[in-house]
Amino acid sequence: MAQYGLGDLVESIRCYQQALKFNPGSAETWYRLGLSFQRTAEMEQAQQALEKAVEINPDYTRALYILGLVLSQRGEIDAAIDCFRKVGRLSPSYIAARFELGMALFRRGDLDQAIEQFQLAVKENQDFAPGYFMLGEAFRRQEMIREALAAYQKVLELNPRDGEALLKVAECHHRAGERDRGLEAIDRALGLNPQNQEALLLRDKLKS
Repeated sequence: MAQYGLGDLVESIRCYQQALKFNPGSAETWYRLGLSFQRTAEMEQAQQALEKAVEINPDYTRALYILGLVLSQRGEIDAAIDCFRKVGRLSPSYIAARFELGMALFRRGDLDQAIEQFQLAVKENQDFAPGYFMLGEAFRRQEMIREALAAYQKVLELNPRDGEALLKVAECHHRAGERDRGLEAIDRALGLNPQNQEALLLRDKLKS
């Protein structure tokens, strides 16, 4: 664990593998090994180690959560969703797992279910800006512009200098035919970053 903390992942992996020779039934060691492999981007080995941890302890929420992340990174979205759902059943207040479940559902195109998970995440933590942002993204994908705007505005209440949220607000106003409000949001975004090409293009679109 000390080597992991220092960033010496090769030595960390070696130590965990040595520890497993003495105690192969340690779910914690398999979990830590999986974390180290994940950080070295050795996703197949990470998955194998994390699956071993979960095999030993099926209710190990941290291992299930990281396994879900690894599966998602490997493109195995359905399997990732199963992991995140199990974490949610075991620990309903595990906000990160609920958010990642929403992300996986969003990637799969299950927008209604994704919205439900993002809403539950921000209900659990009303200061969770990523949850509001992705809620806005899911609403926008469904052309629910007013709902999307409300979600992005929550992001800006938490961080008025969030340039990406300002661009999304401008885009929503553009879709709603609200030119002046869109330009106001673009001006705020350009005040943060005058060279933002996306903002400059959207400003030209709104002006035309």
